[in-house]
Amino acid sequence: MIWLNPQSVTLGTVVLDNVDSVSIDRTAARTALEFTDAGPYPGFVDVPEQRVDVRITRRITASHDTGLRPGDSVLLTMRRAPGASAAGVSRVQASVVIASIEHSMSASRGATQRIEAIGVSSDGASDPVVVTPDTGEV
Repeated sequence: MIWLNPQSVTLGTVVLDNVDSVSIDRTAARTALEFTDAGPYPGFVDVPEQRVDVRITRRITASHDTGLRPGDSVLLTMRRAPGASAAGVSRVQASVVIASIEHSMSASRGATQRIEAIGVSSDGASDPVVVTPDTGEV
């Protein structure tokens, strides 16, 4: 999943401005793969362990320190809309642990920050990412 220019993004109590994109990638952390004698392709595949990686990219317009550090466990909250209208607005929440915070500088894009985090399930079985309709209530 990728969201371009989300309306609002927070990590814990830190409000992030100028967010260009938030992506959530899901990959197999471990796979079970079995072949049969019937041919060269697997007859069974399972993904018993998954990893949820979150990447936030934003433009930096002033010197600052968010106070976030690798190892911090925070709640990512994002509000996003498919268009300019209020229709279809949703809230994305994910429990994450910050893995890295990196900065770069270029003549074309200026200063950018990339925050990478890993999704954490509350019980090991629940999806760490929850998408719900946004009713506007706090």
